[in-house]
Amino acid sequence: MEAFFANVKLKTGEELLCIIKEADPEEDYLLISHPIEVEEIEIPGAFHGLKIKSWMKLSHQTEFYLDGDELITVKEIKGFPVEFYKDSLVKLNQQEEERKRSKVKSKLKRKRKGRVPLDEDMGLLSSIDDARELLEGIFLLDSDPKES
Repeated sequence: MEAFFANVKLKTGEELLCIIKEADPEEDYLLISHPIEVEEIEIPGAFHGLKIKSWMKLSHQTEFYLDGDELITVKEIKGFPVEFYKDSLVKLNQQEEERKRSKVKSKLKRKRKGRVPLDEDMGLLSSIDDARELLEGIFLLDSDPKES
C-alpha cells in the first residue's frame, strides 16, 4: 500500500489530518504519521475558520496506530487540503522550535542573574532513603544506646 494524505474522524469527535502509511482491514488498524487536529472556530458575525494544533501534545512521536474501533470515517484528501496540511505542519514545527529557543533563553537569563535553573539533566543527589540514613548516621554517632 502506498502512503496517502487523509482526513480521519474519530469517535471522540476529533478530526485529524495525517498521512496514512499503512491500513490493514484484517487486523483492523491504521498506521498514521504526523497527525494534526483540526477544529472549526466560529465567532458569529466576525470570524469563521479552522484552528490547528498538535494531536498528541506531549509526545514527540510522529507515528501512531489507531484501532479500527476508534474510527468513524477515513477520507483521502487531495489538492488544497493537502497544501493546508503541509503548511500547518510547518507552522506547528516553527512554533515548537520557538518555544524551545525561548526556554533556552530564559535559562541563560537566570544563569546570568546568578541563578542556576533545575532541570532533568542535573540528576539526583540522592534518594530520600539514602539521605535519611546519612542524617541518622550523623546525628546518632554521639548517642550511645546504653545511655538512653
